[in-house]
Amino acid sequence: AWFTNSSAWLNTLSALVSTTVFPEQLIPLGAALAGARIVWQYYRPPQEPTNLQPVNLPRTAVYSLAVLLWLAAAVPTFAIFGFCYWLGPWVL
Repeated sequence: AWFTNSSAWLNTLSALVSTTVFPEQLIPLGAALAGARIVWQYYRPPQEPTNLQPVNLPRTAVYSLAVLLWLAAAVPTFAIFGFCYWLGPWVL
């Protein structure tokens, strides 16, 4: 079967993607992959429902605070860099 030798079809797929030059050629590939996923969702064996775990509020709060602090530092940094990159040729 095709899935027994996974490296062969993976190498073929990577060669197909790497030799594709134009984005217009990637659109049918993306559509085919999306269609294959839909077909897999339809034909896959049924699964038992998973139990949802409650949200860990302290962990979620820590991660949210970390993301907000990262954004608070990243946004001005990228804005300053972008302005300097734009202004650089005019100054020199």
